[in-house]
Amino acid sequence: AAAAAAAAAAAKQTVEVRPTPGLCLKTCTDKGDKVFINICKVDQIPAPPSVSDEELALAVAHIDNTKYRIPMGLSAPHAELDSAKRGCTAYDVAVNTEFFKQIQERDGMREFVVELCLSYVEARHDLRLARDHKILKKRTHWGTLQTQRIRANKKIHELSKPKVQEVHSDAPQPKFSILAEPPVGRPEFLVVEISLPAVKKASALTLDVAEDRFILQARPQVYFLKHRFAWPIDCDEAGAQFDRNTKVLTITCPVLPPG
Repeated sequence: AAAAAAAAAAAKQTVEVRPTPGLCLKTCTDKGDKVFINICKVDQIPAPPSVSDEELALAVAHIDNTKYRIPMGLSAPHAELDSAKRGCTAYDVAVNTEFFKQIQERDGMREFVVELCLSYVEARHDLRLARDHKILKKRTHWGTLQTQRIRANKKIHELSKPKVQEVHSDAPQPKFSILAEPPVGRPEFLVVEISLPAVKKASALTLDVAEDRFILQARPQVYFLKHRFAWPIDCDEAGAQFDRNTKVLTITCPVLPPG
């Protein structure tokens, strides 16, 4: 029941999209199984900020997506056949359509994105992939690109979002619950549901989200809630929505991959 409720809450803030082909990367697992990664394009995924050649070189040197964050979507694995009609597995990693042009035109950007894609698939699907990869020249994708559910391009819905700081208040704490999906092991996201019966509209709320905690204030001195997450979350991709009918604020927080 908890998993279903968490999935339903997350789905409210996502849209289904079908990527278009971009480029195809061939590699294999540490067990020798052939893998294709389709780096594909989706208009609805936000583009990363502009970055200079110097900043990109620094990010490439450290392969550090915290220095330069690229929003991505990832499909479930799909079984395909290789050119010899043997079984293989494909994954679709989607990026912003306009940003994809930089992958084509800038060698350093392509190198950085390829490594991020390999690391992303490894983290999400518990794999070890060879770095001795090949970008296919005559194929833009392998197999059938899968539809994906991505976060709608609304981060904090109707809520102000200042920088996280230590805030204290004597206002009462509202009732809340946190659901993890999946409920066992490391979750992919956390869903926080906060009951706010005395709040009439979202403009009265201030939500402050960091990697390790969130702070909610309902003005003036109606509610105050500060809570630490059990898992590190991707605060840049967190989304929140206030339902005026049920008076429930739902915060959906993707959990950062390990490492």
